Amino acid sequence: MKISTLLVCLSFSSATAVRAQAPEAAPWPDLSAELAPARQKFDEKNFDTAVAKLKALGEKHPGHPEVYYLLGSCYAQIGMVPEMLEAWETVMRSDAGHGPSRQDYVKARYNLAKILVRQGKSDEAMEHLAKGLAADPKHGKSH
Repeated sequence: MKISTLLVCLSFSSATAVRAQAPEAAPWPDLSAELAPARQKFDEKNFDTAVAKLKALGEKHPGHPEVYYLLGSCYAQIGMVPEMLEAWETVMRSDAGHGPSRQDYVKARYNLAKILVRQGKSDEAMEHLAKGLAADPKHGKSH
């Protein structure tokens, strides 16, 4: 299957498949309340403030996949590609392929694959997509 066809198929699904699965043991604490102000700033497109809040959370919760996925997303919005890649690589190095954080792990691999395709690195993109699928074959963005 061509990489472009695969990416098109991936982009039509929703992330609700992960939420519908039975919960697994969470290796990371739930930071919903602590992340809310940063998410609000992200939604308001106030990315600099969101980054500052997320960096502080990252110091408090090193390697937490939700923090670093959102941080990478902020960097993506403001064009800070090296920082974005570093943040998403933190997600991928975490144990986010399991439990509730799996969604951020799979999204990080999917988004990185899209960037790699744009850079003409289809083989590397396919590796990230395969790892995302292996972590969660039913994830909306990966099937």
